[in-house]
Parts: sequence; C-alpha cells; structure tokens
Amino acid sequence: MSLYLTSPGSRKKLIIFLVLVVGKNNVQVYVDVKGKMMEISGPWNINKKTAANGDWRSGRWWEYGYVRRLELPGDADLQNSEAFLSNKDDYSFLEIIIPKINSKNKF
Repeated sequence: MSLYLTSPGSRKKLIIFLVLVVGKNNVQVYVDVKGKMMEISGPWNINKKTAANGDWRSGRWWEYGYVRRLELPGDADLQNSEAFLSNKDDYSFLEIIIPKINSKNKF
C-alpha cells in the first residue's frame, strides 16, 4: 500500500491536503498544536502476523505501518481543522482542511 500526498492547495482562507491511501485501513491524523506539525499514520496491512516469537520488534516492523509528518505554516489555525475520510472499493481518500488565522488578528 502507498500513501500519496498532493501539494497543499492554498487559498486565501484555507489550507487543503488531499491524501490517497491505497487499501482499506485505519488512518490516524495527529496534530501538534505547539509545534505546528501534522502526522498521518496507519497500518500497511492489518492482517500481518507477528514474528515467530510473538514480538513485533524482532520482525520487520517497518512493514507494519507508515508515518508522514508535515510541517504546517505559522498562520494555520489547527484548533479548527477538520479531516474527512471516505472509503471506496480498494482505497481510502483523506481530505484535511485547515483554516488560516486572519492576518489582521496576528498583531
């Protein structure tokens, strides 16, 4: 499975991220408000088994999931951000909408 991230669409009032995640799986979106970072993560294949001894760390742990971290601009209003996930037949489509802080209120 792959994670494809398009360039963020930038309008006057919104920042839009469009993410295509191949395969049906769980997608998590974590936002660090202080650091202005967004993390998109999820499992590659939720049906994989652990290693023979039952410890995921002794197996190929990097095959179990993905993580993408995005640094957001300083004028992103993370408190009011929204994420929408739609599942199709063999892929998931994630849309993240982040409003921009009004530049007049910054100073």
